[in-house]
Amino acid sequence: MAERSEHGTVLTYDPIEFPFSNVVAKILDTPDLEKIHELGRRSDVDNHDQDSDDHTIFYREYDQVRDLYDRFLVEWILPQYGEDLAVQRVPTFRVHRPGSVAVSEFHKDSDYNHQPATLNYWLPLTRAYGNNSMWIEDTPGADTYSPVVVDPGEVWRFDAVNNRHGNYPNDTSTSRVSFDFRAIPLRLFVDEGKSTVNANRRMDLEGYYRRLDTDGQFKS
Repeated sequence: MAERSEHGTVLTYDPIEFPFSNVVAKILDTPDLEKIHELGRRSDVDNHDQDSDDHTIFYREYDQVRDLYDRFLVEWILPQYGEDLAVQRVPTFRVHRPGSVAVSEFHKDSDYNHQPATLNYWLPLTRAYGNNSMWIEDTPGADTYSPVVVDPGEVWRFDAVNNRHGNYPNDTSTSRVSFDFRAIPLRLFVDEGKSTVNANRRMDLEGYYRRLDTDGQFKS
């Protein structure tokens, strides 16, 4: 099921079949991801989007998420295309606490070496609304923005390469926790010899991406 807008599409999945919120809550040792800010862990997003205690725990314990994420790519993402894909190897984790931001600046992904055929999938593990959500440019170059309003069980698919997006300081009482990832039809994938800007990871099929074939097998 899909609900379209000018700057993205809301897709739905079964959160019981793919219980991302429960798995991540267990990893982060909290009964309520929306109150993760009450645990008092270190947050340093102003200096680096991925530098906080919660990020460290998520990536350290990623093996607990890996099988679920891989199955999601095979069973939910792949059928949307029906062709071989390049898919992001490890999703990017985000936490947007009250009074803070989840990313340090509004940007287009083309500013960070991502190639034109990329589609982004933004998957919230909590409610995303108002200023705890991501805001996306209404049309490329418009410099007007709207918030994404989605819940667990929904995914926002959008063109992050050309549409500027980012966060405002979270003035709600709840944290927004999410992850996002990218997919590219393999026939359109180009190894440009580039790396990610922050982690300096090669954006090829052996590094940032990996190949997922129509038979549901990962090839790297």
